[in-house]
Amino acid sequence: MVNKALDLAIENGKEYLTDLEGYIMVDILGFCGCGSPEIILRGLEKYLSVVEEQGYLENENYLLYAYVTDKARLTDHGTSVYGAWLTEKGKKILQALRENKLPSDNKENTEQK
Repeated sequence: MVNKALDLAIENGKEYLTDLEGYIMVDILGFCGCGSPEIILRGLEKYLSVVEEQGYLENENYLLYAYVTDKARLTDHGTSVYGAWLTEKGKKILQALRENKLPSDNKENTEQK
């Protein structure tokens, strides 16, 4: 079965296998992949979901995501970053984040039962 991250990487001209976390953290956002990337990716999914619904949450975390996603071309905007919308690339990343549960999400789900 072809990995969703591999599909995205090939589509963006990169022909190597990587996990979704690594692909988004390193290749898309330009961060290192160490630490707790699942925390950042959960925040990214929340932010992109808010943008998808044409909304905006006023706080420093979301403003940082607004700038980062604009630089990574996951979002675009007109005269203000507050009125961002998802690019095609952003829509694909959001879909991939929704379809591929992060390891910590699975762990939390089983601990809550």
